[in-house]
Amino acid sequence: MAHFTRFVSFEDKFNTNLFTFILPSTYLLGTEEKLITREFICRHIPFALTFVKNGDQLNAFLLHRSRDTERIEMTLDLSVTLLCREHFTRNETFVEKNCKFTNKVTLHGRKSFTSVNRLCSVDYMDERGNIQCELEIKNLSISYITEVQLTPQLINPQYAHVIHPTTNRQPIDAKIETPSFFYSNYEWCVVIQPKLDSVGQLGHFRMFIQRLTPCDHSVKLTYRIKLTAGSYTWDPYQERKMTNPNDSNTYETNYTDVHGLCRPYRIDRVRELLQTDGKFTLTVELKDAVSKYLKEKKKFLK
Repeated sequence: MAHFTRFVSFEDKFNTNLFTFILPSTYLLGTEEKLITREFICRHIPFALTFVKNGDQLNAFLLHRSRDTERIEMTLDLSVTLLCREHFTRNETFVEKNCKFTNKVTLHGRKSFTSVNRLCSVDYMDERGNIQCELEIKNLSISYITEVQLTPQLINPQYAHVIHPTTNRQPIDAKIETPSFFYSNYEWCVVIQPKLDSVGQLGHFRMFIQRLTPCDHSVKLTYRIKLTAGSYTWDPYQERKMTNPNDSNTYETNYTDVHGLCRPYRIDRVRELLQTDGKFTLTVELKDAVSKYLKEKKKFLK
């Protein structure tokens, strides 16, 4: 196993994260074909770096190790560098931009990255025969994407009034819960609640993110959410920009309450969401999720 030795996070415009590993001489000089690092976390997402020998050629790949690969999609820029001890201009490196990880694509990297024989020299190996490797991850974007289908009562005009629930039919204002997803050690879902007006017709939607994992503290969630139905896109950030052009907060910051609920959104553009047979795409771009308890504990330790 490659040894994980250092992690550095830079507060730059790329949100750069730098991970340093040591490739042992036993792998480079031995017969074992595959080497994998221990699992490491970047922006609450688990990854692993793997090397595969193919004859004299060394392949390198970044693996997405999240248990929720079905609904979480990511894009990132990555670079892998094997450091030359003589001079940095002779480093072995490659860069891959806009790598997209999905449930079907869980690794990105480079085949025939470099020659094993080239690495087995004093220029790269230290006195123990080990080589230092740096992995750089930039512009990591994490999104939860799912399709939402509204009930027939909301789509069909003949069900415009409240229908009492039966064994085969739900009330028009029954809440809709999306499939759950995992992020930052917590399980989440999005809840959409139809709200009726004074005459029993659909007036607006109430939508909020809910933490399903029970805990006795609040979680600070930073995210951006949008709904897409055909050519129509509902984006609360764009709505805020219209009312306040000076608002530069791209992301929403919310705290879960004792029940795990975040502050709800109100969506009045009901007709637009019903135009594509009540089916639309929900996207939640996730930036951070921090336990309020841990945050306060860090302040205390300082």
